[in-house]
Amino acid sequence: VFMKLKELKYERYILSTRPVLWLPLYRSGGSVIRSADGFGHIATVNGATWGSTGRIFNGSTDYINIPDADSLDATTTITILAWVKANTLSSTESHHIITKRSGTTGNYGINLESGAGNKDKIQFYFFSPAGTVRTLIADAGLSTATWYQVGITFTSSGTCILYQDAVNIKQATIAFDMLANTAPVNIGGLGAEESLDGLIPEVWIYNRVLTPIEIQNNYLATRWRYQ
Repeated sequence: VFMKLKELKYERYILSTRPVLWLPLYRSGGSVIRSADGFGHIATVNGATWGSTGRIFNGSTDYINIPDADSLDATTTITILAWVKANTLSSTESHHIITKRSGTTGNYGINLESGAGNKDKIQFYFFSPAGTVRTLIADAGLSTATWYQVGITFTSSGTCILYQDAVNIKQATIAFDMLANTAPVNIGGLGAEESLDGLIPEVWIYNRVLTPIEIQNNYLATRWRYQ
């Protein structure tokens, strides 16, 4: 009974923050999931098996697909938050946590980067109207087998902040020239490639910028499930 009351209180809190996408992947083992926000987005699971602490992605072809919706486009401001735990990390291939991208026309994405000097680092990226990729990447990488809450806020004035466990770990001014697109939102992989090898239990998208206190409140309200 205590856990049910705690979950109910948690759900009321999350809904009060008005996400345009809230996907609690630890709840359901089905192949089709309805988001728990007020929009009821339909998410189709490709691979990604269910576990009590979230969906398990295989590092190659697993992903979850949510069809395009106007509410999921970032045109003025955006906040993205997700819990993630990587089992392994590659030095040659990025691992996508969430993305709304088709080729080089992308509205936004968060991944764990690869390559010399950037391996395992959180990166936020998007493509400008000219197809130029704009990025903000963390200074330090993540560790495997460890739960993290990662996220970003981005304002129309260009202030972009990377968060790790509710802490501002990197901030920069970047031209906000994202365009709406018709690409789906993919969780855990860039379609059937660059999949995370690990778990994602929960994802949020907001069409507003959460304050540092709101991000801290979200972290404190959710970390009991993962840490």
